[in-house]
Amino acid sequence: MPDRNPAALRIAVARLIPDALPKFDTHRAEAVNQARDEFGLLPGRHFAVHASRPTPKGPS
Repeated sequence: MPDRNPAALRIAVARLIPDALPKFDTHRAEAVNQARDEFGLLPGRHFAVHASRPTPKGPS
């Protein structure tokens, strides 16, 4: 079983099924792009939501 890193997985696919390598590369690129789109914006959204709320005032 290869490691979980992409390079090791790609090498394993190339050794086992060389004809599947282009499809593997395409699917991996699509998955990486989807993950970046979905999770890359989360911290910014979190900041925008919390920054727009008024700051609670403590006892005076």
